[in-house]
Amino acid sequence: MPLPQAAGFSTVHTFGAMVSPLISTQFARLQHWSFVYLTHLGLLIVTVVMQVITFKFQNQEQCAKEIGQPPPDNGSDSLLLRYKRVFRLRVVHLMALFAFIYVGIEVSIGSWIVTYVIKLRNGGPNSGYIPSGLFGGLMIGRVALLPFSKLVGERRVIFVYILLVMALEFVVWFVRSQVGDALAVAFIGFFLGPLFPIMTNHAGGILPPDLISGGVGWIASWGAAGTAVWPFVVGAIASRSVLRPCNVVSLTAVLFVTWACVPRSRQKIQG
Repeated sequence: MPLPQAAGFSTVHTFGAMVSPLISTQFARLQHWSFVYLTHLGLLIVTVVMQVITFKFQNQEQCAKEIGQPPPDNGSDSLLLRYKRVFRLRVVHLMALFAFIYVGIEVSIGSWIVTYVIKLRNGGPNSGYIPSGLFGGLMIGRVALLPFSKLVGERRVIFVYILLVMALEFVVWFVRSQVGDALAVAFIGFFLGPLFPIMTNHAGGILPPDLISGGVGWIASWGAAGTAVWPFVVGAIASRSVLRPCNVVSLTAVLFVTWACVPRSRQKIQG
């Protein structure tokens, strides 16, 4: 999938993430705050209905035929054999680790910043709106930074964005200002935004064509796993002490090193 389309899909996703804190903060002020789960249930039902209407329980070949595309060439390999080939590719596991850590940074900042501002910056109830700034930055960055990403180069620009994110994390760490922290978090989201679409686009460019579907699926599954694991980790740390920005900075540094290990081109992959 071309980068603009990938960024477009991700932008819609982050729009939902931006709106979510605005809604949940209102529920948090109600006596029956648990009613927020009824909203979750309603949105889930809408999602299921939209999936059924869109795909009509069709398989990949049928969907490709419906939009006028040739069916995917899976060759003579069985599904099990293709996934064995996917798992033998070191780059797939590197990108899966990248996705896992990326989600860790996103979730850690989004869930931790409210507690951090309330406890260390004497923030009030309105601190719950700060994650909306993070996800709003993610949404805008995925579209606004597309021209700059193409100008610098998709692989090189990720290093630039990660360094900018680290610099802004230091701002949150050392600048004792609620407004300053909120602005820094929004710009962290702005520069984090393009990372995931660029990574998946790069995966499609360097993986063998017949393994792109399985490889990107494996990578995305580790990103989804991160959404389950990292809230637990952040909550466990926060229950004993305040999660410090140094923890998030360390994660970002690991993200930088991981991306440096990802090959530049398909020719450099050794399965």
